[in-house]
Formats: sequence, structure tokens, C-alpha cells
Amino acid sequence: MNPPNLLKAGDTVEITIEQVGTLQIVSADEIEDPHQLNIETKVNGEIRQQSNTKYFIFPIDEIISTLSKGMTLEPGDVIATGTPAGVGFGMNPPNLLKAGDTVEITIEQVGTLQ
Repeated sequence: MNPPNLLKAGDTVEITIEQVGTLQIVSADEIEDPHQLNIETKVNGEIRQQSNTKYFIFPIDEIISTLSKGMTLEPGDVIATGTPAGVGFGMNPPNLLKAGDTVEITIEQVGTLQ
């Protein structure tokens, strides 16, 4: 696994999330199977994406292991893994995010990031 931005980011990049919503820190023993979690994305309350971690190209443990070799991971860090089908650019006509839109990403057994 060779994520293109891993070496570019390292410990020097910080992204601020304005509101975390109901996202909670969970330990590995609290997740029955990290490779079988439903994921849903809503924009302004409208479902735009629905998928499952079983469709990830790389397993969760491999993603975490690879990232931790190039940067320090701390409790509460958010790892962006890509996006399933349903992005606004692919709609006809395209429906891109606008200032003021509310985006909610829910991961089963973890919570919602808003």
C-alpha cells in the first residue's frame, strides 16, 4: 500500500473539523467487524452515498498500519479513506457542495461526523 499523500503529509499537516457531532472514540474491541460497517453520507439531510467498509480497497488494519509508519496517529484522529459512488460531480447535472451545506457522514458503531 502506497498512499500518494502519506509522505507529503507526515506530522506537519493538520486539518480542522468545525463540528464533530456524535462521533465517538471507540476501541478495536468495541467493533465487532471493522470490515462490515455501513457508511452513509447525507448532504442537507439528503442521502448521497451508502456503502460498507467491506468494499474498501485496503483493509482497515492495513490502512492504519501504513499511516502510522509515516505519521503519528493520536486518539481522535480522522482517517479519510476515499469516497464511494454518489459524489455530486457525477450527478446529471452536477450537484456540488455549496457554502452553508451540511454534510453528515455516519459509520455504523462509530457515530456521525458533521
